[in-house]
Amino acid sequence: MKTIIKSLKFSGYKAFEDEVFINFETNKKKYNFNDSVIELVRDEKNLYFNNHLGFIGPNAAGKTSILTVFRIYRVFLSSGVRTFGEGILDPLTGVVDRNFSILNPEDINKNKDYLEITVELVTEEILVKHNLKIKRDFTFFEKIDVHIKKNKNYTWENIFEKNFEDKIDFITYSKYTRFENKRHFIAKEQRESLEIIKKTANIIDSIASSIMTISSETTKMNWTGDLNRLLLRNHHNDEAIKKIQDFLGTIAKSVDPQIAGAQIQKVMINDMPTFNFSFILKNEDKAAWSALSVGTWKIIGIFMKLYLLKQINAKNVYVLIDEIDNSWHPNLTKIFLRLVKSKMFASTTFLFTFHNPYIASEIRHDALYIVSENQEVVNWPEKIKEFSENGAPRLSTKFEIKYLDEVVCSGPENFKAEEIYDFFGE
Repeated sequence: MKTIIKSLKFSGYKAFEDEVFINFETNKKKYNFNDSVIELVRDEKNLYFNNHLGFIGPNAAGKTSILTVFRIYRVFLSSGVRTFGEGILDPLTGVVDRNFSILNPEDINKNKDYLEITVELVTEEILVKHNLKIKRDFTFFEKIDVHIKKNKNYTWENIFEKNFEDKIDFITYSKYTRFENKRHFIAKEQRESLEIIKKTANIIDSIASSIMTISSETTKMNWTGDLNRLLLRNHHNDEAIKKIQDFLGTIAKSVDPQIAGAQIQKVMINDMPTFNFSFILKNEDKAAWSALSVGTWKIIGIFMKLYLLKQINAKNVYVLIDEIDNSWHPNLTKIFLRLVKSKMFASTTFLFTFHNPYIASEIRHDALYIVSENQEVVNWPEKIKEFSENGAPRLSTKFEIKYLDEVVCSGPENFKAEEIYDFFGE
């Protein structure tokens, strides 16, 4: 079953006191790049969702925090897949394990009592609205509204309190906290709704495995792991290995002018394949991957993740990338975004932050979100409407770049470059 995030809104996280609304649903024909959408048929209607969202803004505006909220939701769910054992009649009774490892009590806005996250999920059959309120002591309230065909609606509410010791999953080494459900309420007939509850819980929990993060740190450490996964998948196919080698060399030499290509050698040890890989320099010397620059690592890592997603034909995956243009040449960023928007990734959604206004032209207009220094988050059509109401000049790509450049380069009111220069003066 295809599950798509329709929208996410949150409030109470760090500097975001007021509600932020992120909408994935779009009008396919109204905006540019109308092939860069994911299609879902529901109730005999075609629904469309952007397969990429870009967040641009100055430093400390909160762009990374927006991606982190998605991560909090994913990690929160990742440890708590609801169990429907033989002894559990009602899946909402009993206990759940939840992971709050990336959320600290001080992350909750000082003027709010809790972090609130509401995610709308849609499938061909069910529309789910999942609301979470997480308090500083990590007690959490959960409300789930479900709408299915034939106008049937179900609602249930839970309050989970920490009544157990923390535990460690010794497979993943993640720290989980066990919570007990203190109250639950199911609207309408409980027996009739039980199957819907199970299906809905599976839809919600499936999101945990569909959101992945790509960062400078993870790509530096994990791109070799992705490469090995690709090679092991194809270890019987020398032609496929040669193609992966050529791909690796092409990406590396597009970044580092000293690199001429890549070399992959398969070695059999006790009938098990292992792989050694290195890079060929233009002077015909060889260089180990550890000798590459951090910027080259990052670019290879992100493209390798993209290549892996294509090879495994990943479905309904959400990829989070912070500062996509950090240490990249703008042309490489544009190449990446054009790949992202292609039909090859018609079932993958990319969310990324960036600073370079020149790559904004590669983003669908309603998929471009502007994050201001006062934590206001609006998409480009809303901003255009604001301009029009204030008698803005004729809108164009040049106007867009100029405006976004001003947004990115804006700083606090007390920012004075002269004061910084003075520290380096006589």
